[in-house]
Formats: sequence, C-alpha cells, structure tokens
Amino acid sequence: MVSGSSKCRPSSAILSISRPDLVPQTAKIFLSTCPTGTLTVQNKAAAKVLLFNGTVEPNNFLGIVDSLSSVKLKLSEEKFYSIVAVDASNYEEKTTQAAQTSEITYYSNAQAYTVSVSTSGSSGAGRLVINNHTSYWVTIKASDLSQNYAVAAPKAVKVSVPIEMNRPYSYKVYFTKEVTLNGKIIAIVETTNESLSNLFQLDSESPKFEIEIKPDNIDSSSSLKPSVLVKNRMKTKSINCYKGNTGLSNGATPNGDFVLMSGREQLFVDFNAGDSLSMLNFSNPSWGGNRLYLNDDTVLENGKIYIIEVTGELDDRACSLVSVEDAEEYFEANK
Repeated sequence: MVSGSSKCRPSSAILSISRPDLVPQTAKIFLSTCPTGTLTVQNKAAAKVLLFNGTVEPNNFLGIVDSLSSVKLKLSEEKFYSIVAVDASNYEEKTTQAAQTSEITYYSNAQAYTVSVSTSGSSGAGRLVINNHTSYWVTIKASDLSQNYAVAAPKAVKVSVPIEMNRPYSYKVYFTKEVTLNGKIIAIVETTNESLSNLFQLDSESPKFEIEIKPDNIDSSSSLKPSVLVKNRMKTKSINCYKGNTGLSNGATPNGDFVLMSGREQLFVDFNAGDSLSMLNFSNPSWGGNRLYLNDDTVLENGKIYIIEVTGELDDRACSLVSVEDAEEYFEANK
C-alpha cells in the first residue's frame, strides 16, 4: 500500500484511465507520485504502464508511469516488494491478459532505491499460476534468464500471470530468502534448484499451467550464496561500499552508491563463491579519493557470512575481517 502522507499528492493520471472500474476508490485516494518517496520506478517502455504490488489486482494498484519516464513512490514498510508493471492500454482492453513483468525491489526510509520496469513480459489467453508454500520469494525465470515470468512472495498462492498460447516456455526456479537482523528485513540472498527446471506449452485443451513450490523443493544441498556484513564503527564518517568498482547492494538496486551511515551495519549480497574479500573497498570524500581496501585474500564460500568492521576516521582508518559464520545459523540467531 502507498502511504497517504499529506506530503504526497494523488496521481492525476488515474483520472484519465478509460476503465475507472479497474481501480478502487482507495487507490484513487492513496496512490501517489511522492517527492519524499525513496523508491524510483523507471519505465523503460515506450508506453504508459500501471504499477501493482505483488499481483495485478485493483486493491494492489500503486500508480502510473508515463512512457520513458520515472516516478517516486513512498511505501508503508521497509521491506522487499514485487513491483508488477502492466501495459496501460493493453490492460484497459484485455485486463487479465495484458502484458506484464515483475521485479523485486526494496523500500527504505534511509536509502534510495531504483527499479526499472517494462512491458516486454508475458501476455496472452493462457495462465501460469504459482503456488508458493515456502518462506522464500520465488522467481520463475526464462531458462536463458532473459526475463522474469513471475514473482511470488513468501506464502503467496494463486499468483497468476498471462501466457501466450501455442508457444513453448522453458523456465528455471530461483529462491530468494529475506534476511532479518535485529528485527529488520535488510537483505535478500539467492539460491536455486536446477531439478525444478521445466518447460510447458499451453493450448485450448490445457490453457493453464500450475507450479507448486513446497518447502521440500528447496534443495538442502544448495547453500545460500556468500554474503558480507559490513559494520561501520567509525564515529562520524559514512562510507560507500564497493566490490571492485561496482557499488554493493542488498539485493535491490540502490539509487547511486549505497551509503552506510556511521554506527550502522548492512548485509551485502553481490558475491559469488570463489570471489576474494580483497575486492571489497570503501570510500569517503574526506580521504582525498583514496579508497580503503580490505587486505585479505580469503576466498568466499557458499553458505557463509563474512563479518567486516570498518574503524578509525582519517589516517587511522582501517577495515578487517572479524569472523566467518555459518549463514543459516547466524541469521537464525540474530533475526
């Protein structure tokens, strides 16, 4: 749901929709383009798109983005969201058959994030239905990873997306786990199970394909990708965090470099097994363009979390590997 803050104005674009019955009155009141919102949605399509939270239903309507434009949203909770983008004109004509795409993003009151959407996703008279009975996010991706067919939040069932009839679809299933530290959802880490990969083709006799995702479908031998928990112990200095020259993230795309404020900690998930901790580095404007590198060649392993502390201020600045923990046990003990 979008916040109804008085600082946010209702979107006038909703009034131009030719099918106002598709948008509930509550959405007309609360949907917003909000200058104080920290989530930017960029529309890469040359067409107006409608935005929904999780599934394409009127009560989940978030707002409208004009073609090749962007809009800021202010959401009610700091957590991960599945943003579904639907071609507006297509939706008004075909509703449930309209072309759509889904992307996972994060909303934070402190850090700005950006998610890009388009309308080049699935469409048609067939239905792909996802029943997710797990505590993980589930993403159904094309086998070549060119697009997401569907995203289902934890415990979400009957997540339905349109699919073109009489053409083959080959897919892989990806699981992404929300990580909670000290009571706050802060990151999302990914795993997969190749045995769930499959293909299907719909026709008039079989117009629907259902994918049931159960807890035992999560391959216990497939560990979570490695992650790095950075604790900024500097008294006054905030830092940008990088892997090489690439800014780090918590599984969503930050708007600009991620800023880790003094006294805070953040889990970063942009790592793969075989990466070296020596790639990790930090910057602050007061350091004259000189980055602070972690002088440690530890090779990262799946299923592990690497805890890093950054200390000092200026010439005494330093960073070090404090400990290596079993990821599942650490998340369970500190959630």
